[in-house]
Amino acid sequence: GVEYETGDLENGSFAILSSMFLTSNSKYKKQELIKLFKLHGIGCSPFSGKNSFGLNMSFLSDKVPEAADILESIIRTRAWNENDVQMEIKDALFALQGRKEHGWTQSSLHFKKIFFKNTPFENPADGTEASISALKLDKIFELKNKFLTPANMVVSIYGDLEISEVEK
Repeated sequence: GVEYETGDLENGSFAILSSMFLTSNSKYKKQELIKLFKLHGIGCSPFSGKNSFGLNMSFLSDKVPEAADILESIIRTRAWNENDVQMEIKDALFALQGRKEHGWTQSSLHFKKIFFKNTPFENPADGTEASISALKLDKIFELKNKFLTPANMVVSIYGDLEISEVEK
């Protein structure tokens, strides 16, 4: 998350990385992922916070195999390309334009600049136009390979699921 976005790591890097979870991967194209989410009623939303990033998934208990398959394809992906990254950057830049028109967001960003001065937390989690525009595919993959590792992961599961089903 934002805490690690200092020095050579552009602000908003983790926001772009987490948004990449829902683009094409080694097993599925983006359109196939969207179709699978709808077909199986799986909710999936990436996030990037102050010191973490990840993916929230919600699904019915009879959809564990399908959800696990999708999650595995996302985690193990090696199939992003520059076009995928540029599309996510374009979407992020569009969202940043909307942020400029929202008074509460602007005042919150101004407060952070003052209160968290000289810390990574003074920066917006979703980056700036300059920082997002500077991101490239190799940097996103470097981030993924460094931080999306078993030693850094937490998988939390709750609901009416059988442990034996989840362990499979």
